[in-house]
This record gives sequence, structure tokens and C-alpha cells, in this order.
Amino acid sequence: MLKFNLTIALRNLKKYKSSSIINIAGLAIGIGVCLAILQYIHYELSYDKFHKDSENLYRLTLDISENDVIKSRQAKTSYAMGVKAEEVIPEIEKYCRIHPQYFGAVVTNPDKNVPFLEEEQDMLYVDSTFFDVFNFPLKHGDPSNVLNDKHNIVISDEMAAKYFGKEIDPIGKILKVEGWTKEDYVVTGVLNTSKGNSHLKFDFLLPMRSLLESGEYKSGAWGRCNFYTYFKIGENSKIGNIENKLDQLVYDNFGKSLDHYNVKWELNLQQLTDIHLYSSHLEYDISNNGSIRNLKALGIIAIFILIIAWLNFINLSIANSIKRTKEVGIRKALGALKTQLRNQFIMEALIINFIAVILAIFIADLILSELNNILDSEFTFLLFSHYEFWIGLVLFTIISALISGFYPAFVMSSFQAINIQKSEFKISGFRFNLRKGLVIFQFLISSILLSGTFIIYNQITFMKSQDLGVDMEQILVVRGPELIENRETIASNLSTFKTETSKYSSIQSVTSSGNIPGKGHSAVVGMRKLGKDPSQNEPGGISFVDYKFFDTYELEFLAGEPFDRKTVSDYTYVILNQQALQTYELGSPEEALNEQIVVGDDTVLVAGVLKDFHWQSLKEDHMPILFVASDGVRRYFSFKINTSNIEESLSQIRSAYNEKFAGNPFEYFFLDDEFNYQYRAELQFGKIFMIFSLIAIFIACMGLFAFVSFSTVQRTKEMGIRKILGARVSTLILILSKEYLTLLLMASLISVPIVFYISREWLTNFAFKMNLSVDLFIIPTLILIVISFLTVVFNLYKTAKINPTESLKIE
Repeated sequence: MLKFNLTIALRNLKKYKSSSIINIAGLAIGIGVCLAILQYIHYELSYDKFHKDSENLYRLTLDISENDVIKSRQAKTSYAMGVKAEEVIPEIEKYCRIHPQYFGAVVTNPDKNVPFLEEEQDMLYVDSTFFDVFNFPLKHGDPSNVLNDKHNIVISDEMAAKYFGKEIDPIGKILKVEGWTKEDYVVTGVLNTSKGNSHLKFDFLLPMRSLLESGEYKSGAWGRCNFYTYFKIGENSKIGNIENKLDQLVYDNFGKSLDHYNVKWELNLQQLTDIHLYSSHLEYDISNNGSIRNLKALGIIAIFILIIAWLNFINLSIANSIKRTKEVGIRKALGALKTQLRNQFIMEALIINFIAVILAIFIADLILSELNNILDSEFTFLLFSHYEFWIGLVLFTIISALISGFYPAFVMSSFQAINIQKSEFKISGFRFNLRKGLVIFQFLISSILLSGTFIIYNQITFMKSQDLGVDMEQILVVRGPELIENRETIASNLSTFKTETSKYSSIQSVTSSGNIPGKGHSAVVGMRKLGKDPSQNEPGGISFVDYKFFDTYELEFLAGEPFDRKTVSDYTYVILNQQALQTYELGSPEEALNEQIVVGDDTVLVAGVLKDFHWQSLKEDHMPILFVASDGVRRYFSFKINTSNIEESLSQIRSAYNEKFAGNPFEYFFLDDEFNYQYRAELQFGKIFMIFSLIAIFIACMGLFAFVSFSTVQRTKEMGIRKILGARVSTLILILSKEYLTLLLMASLISVPIVFYISREWLTNFAFKMNLSVDLFIIPTLILIVISFLTVVFNLYKTAKINPTESLKIE
């Protein structure tokens, strides 16, 4: 019977080509989406699991509370923690501290003398225990001693090719690094960056000793919280007990200082393999991590799309069964049992699922290519290398065939042979209503996905279109010099560079600053109004700017005025934003003038108040900002330029920069592009959501096509009679499409409260968010109805055009 069932199944697939193609295509797309998302989820969950004993590796995180209210949750802690913890807590076997090269550094191969500016996140100072804690693979070098000397450096294979060439062995070669430290380093190791998936992304590893022996960290062990600290914990250790010991360690060494300000530090251990997906609540993280919420959302989408594909198979199989009723009747009349008939249809389902799974693998690869383009990544379909995947895929194919083939097999085998041969066959009302319910469910999911996509893009558009309160449209930003040959003349060179470039006709204004919108602050410090208790400190951002900063960025003053040349290097006066008035209880803008604020251990006077503007993205709420005058600040140069001749402006600025800051790489960007880069994660998620929404709609329309096919076959004679009685084709289409439009409207109405709830929860992640207006639900619904209506009309038109004499002959 197995051979017989296989032969019949293949003949039927060949005979009913169109329905077979739709069935296979729908399942292949649905399964392909699932495989692609499964690979992506596997990729995201694999972060840091390649390290030996990864389950025993933890990162230290810090919760800072004032008056029992958590003010900050961050991934950075003080650099004393690692050393002291290993000394007094026996469960801690090894520690490793990591410190980024803040503000980047200039790296040069002395033989080629071509400088490159490397970003801060790509260059890390680490303890010599780095390779004892982590297992990053090396192409060259011995991990046990590559960081033993303070003049050693480990570089990635990509940087080895960049600075020395692909064919040259870099071991023993010299690299000059000029940033916080200025040293010549000997290359002792080369990383194999193609292996290992880690939250730590870097191209250079420098010895921690080199940093600690510099002027930056010769004092202040507990107060300098700029380090990421990792521990290797002994097996079977109780994490809660270790965290208690860490809190006691802080209290014993730093408790009096904290008590003075009514501040509490609470330390937590975060497992290494959790860092990538479970760090959204932490500030100052070392890398741009993923989101477990987005990953779960993608998993749910994959399940829904697969369910839609299965429902399509069921609907189309039942619709196709009408054409095979006589076959079933004859076989039952000849003695075929219900079990044999069910086996036959399950065999067909198995063949269709088998073919669909093979095609799905290729579809998944195409989807992954598109995901790589969106996410700017390079992961591939690597599940092939896991035997568990193949076992799971075979089991999935069998289960999928049973799930998608059982209901059609049950329906077909229950037909009465005598009724079939009398042409009295019809589907019962219960089954017909069930199939309507399946169609509603398909379009309910499609409506939710389409509405979700629409809301994501509208929120992004809302954030980008808001008045930021600061002019970014014509701002060109140039990175300031890192290499300073003569510190005695740097102030003069800075002033001359700004003066000369401001004379160019294409440049309207020039300013220098320590930070710019979208790039954070020079420091975040606890502040309070003079006279308030130290326990009432609230964090505020500090940014150093020259006197032209406010005019260049067209910031609006509510009281006071910008700095002038006389006060530009006077740290007594500050200009603050409107939010600071509320936070520090300074009253109105006019009342705040000449008020005193305690910043750390210093006291400053308020010289001006700015109207609130968005220094960070609209995901973040306004925070207090204090601008401090500094004519020598050189982190960024901001140029307001005439955009009609950008190339001329760039050429002039580059020429002046190379003359005044010889040896420094010239790097620039446009501020509005850089600022909008903060919405990159939302844009990526929106694009992914849109792709899967379109796929879900496509599969749902295939299901609707199947449902319409089923109904039109049932009502072919009815349409023939209506045409004989004078009904037009357009009238027939209108009459028959009402049923489907009703189902679509029902699905859309059900989706509204679901989408409203999900959208409201998602929008809580944004400080500034759009209002959920009616059009956000109506427009996606109309789009879905139009697409679905075209699908319905296409099918109905073919049936409505049949000559009545032919339709009346159909049995």
C-alpha cells in the first residue's frame, strides 16, 4: 500500500498543478521564514558561548541609589573592585578589567608613517589575565604571555593586514599609539576575528599597566568608575552569597564616602552569556547589544507565519478535495477503509511538506542575505553543521505533514460514497464556519503585523520630524586633533584654525566643543543648588564649549546671554538648560541667574538659561545640562556651512586642518546623519517587521485564494443561473465578494484592541512618542482590504466569466 499511495500521490500532484504549486509555495515560504528566524535566534543566543567555562564567567554591574531610589544602573565599576574582590572572596578565581580608549587614538606604523584614527570602542586596555578569563582565538602568539609586558599589544587579523599587509608576519613589529597613553608597542599576538561571537568587539588590546601607570589613574581607586570588571567564578558557587560579599567589600572600603552623600552601591553579577540580550537596562555598556524582547517578537512572528502556511494547506486541500469526490466515492465503493483513505491524503501531505522543506532551505538563505543587509552583519546558515538540526528538521517535516494533512484527510475519508455518486456532496455548516474562522485568523495576524510595521515607521518619522531646538541641518563636524607635537602652541593653533576657517565665504560659523548633540557629555556629575543637603544631588551632564557654540547651533536663550571672550576660560560661570531649573529647584529663568550650583566639590554661578533642546535622541528624556566655557576644547569642530558647495568647504577646511594639525587624520561627518544614527536599531527592527508582514500577507492571500476557489466551485451553477436571469459579471463579483470582505473586516476589528495594547507597551520605551490616532489603524486596514479584494476579484472574475451553458453542466 505504501508504493500504491506514493504513486497516487505523485499522480495527483502532477494532475492538479496549480493547487500543488500554491500548496508547496505557501509551505516553503512559511517554513523558510521559520528557518531564517531560527538561524538568527541561534546566532543571537550563541554570544560568548565559545568561551571555556562560559557558564562560570560573570560581569560586575552596579546599581547606584540615593535615598533608596535607584538613580543609575550601569555596567561600569571602579578599578579597585577586581583586585580587592580576588583577594578577599575565595569563590573568585580570576578577574579581568577592561577600559576603552575613550575618544579614540591615532595609530601609526613607524615604517609607513601613515596615521589612522581608531575609534574608542575598538581599542581596549585589559589586564594580563584577559586570556585566562576569555578564550578569544589567536592566529599568532601565546595567550599565556602576549600581554605580560606593558609595551605589548594584540591586534586583530584585519588590523594586521591594514598596518603591515596581508603577507607580512606582524609579530615583533612596532605600532605607535597616541591617545591617553603615548607609547610604542610591540605586536605579540594576532586575533582570529572570524571565530567566536562575542559582545566584546575590538581590534586592539593594550596592557592595563600602561594605562594605570599614566597620569590618569595614579589615584582615586574607588571613585573612578570607568572599568568593566569580569570574574571567573568557581563551580557550584552561590552567586547570591558572592554578591553579598561584594556589597560588604564596597562598604568596608568606600562606605563612609557613600554615607556622606546618602548614596548606596549595590553590586550584581551578570552571567557572560546573558550580556548580549539582557543589558538594555544598563547605562554605559561596552557594545551595542541585542534585545531579548525583539528576539521573542521575531519568534512569535515565525510561529504565526508557519501557522498561516499550515492553514493555507488545510484550506486549499479541502477546496481541492471537491474535485476528487468521485475518486473517493469509487474507492469507498470498492471497499477502501477510512484508515486507508486517510493514509493516502497524509502521504500526499508528507510529499508536499518534504518538497516544501527542501525549497525552504534555499528561501531561508535568501532571507538571511536580506537580514545581513539590514543588520549590517555577516552571519550565514550554519545550522547545517549541527546533527540536531537535521534530526529536528526530519521530525518537523513529519509533524508538519500530520498537522497540515490530518484535517483534510479526516474530512475526505468521512464522505458518504452514495451521496458523492449522486452529486449531493456538500460541506457541512460547521466545517464551513471553521474554515471561515481560519481565514479570519490568518488575516488577523496579517493585520497585526502590518499595523505594527506602520506604527514603528510612524514613530521613527515622528522622532525625526520633531523640532530638536538645535540647528543640525548645515553642521559639518570635524574630529579634533589627537596628536599634539607642541603643547605650548596648541592653544594658538586652535584659535588660528577657527579664525582662518571662519573667513571662508562658504563657512558661516565655527565652534569647538568637548561634545556635540548625540554624542553624550564630557561627564555626568551629581549636582545640587547651593544650600541643599548633599543627599539631594541629582545627576547632570557637563559639556565644555567655546563662546561661539550657542550661536553656531542657534540655541535659544530664555535668560542671560552666551559666554564672551572674557569668560570663555572662566570655570566660575555656567549656562544651563531649562530642565536643570526644575531638577535643581532654581525657579524661573530670570530667578536662576546668578544662583549657585554645587557641581561635585566645586561651586559655579548660573550665567544663562537655554530653552530645552534635544541633546540626545527622542528616546531619552531631557536631562539637566551645564555648559562650561573652555576656549581650549578641541574634541570636535563644528562648522555651519553653505550646503550649495560642500566640496569647496571640505577642501578649505581640510587644507587648514592639515596645516595646523599636521600628522592627524582628517575625519568628518554631517551632524544630522550622525544624530539620526541613534534610531538605527528601530529602523532595523521596522524593516525586519515589514519584510515578515509582507510575507504573512502574501501567504494569507494565497489562503484567501484557496477559500475563494472552494466557494466558487460550490456556487458555479448558482452564478450560471444568475447570468441567465440577467446578472452582470460586476454584479456577481459584488454579491460573492461580500462574504470575504465581511471576514476581512471582522479580522481588522479584532486586531484593533490587540494592536493598540501592543503599540502602547512598545511606545513606553520612548520618552517622546506619537499619539495613537485612528488613522494608524485605518490605513493598514484599508491596505490589507485592497490587496485582499484584488485577490478575490481575480478569482471570482474567472468563474463569473464562464458561459452559463458550461457552468450548468458542472457537477
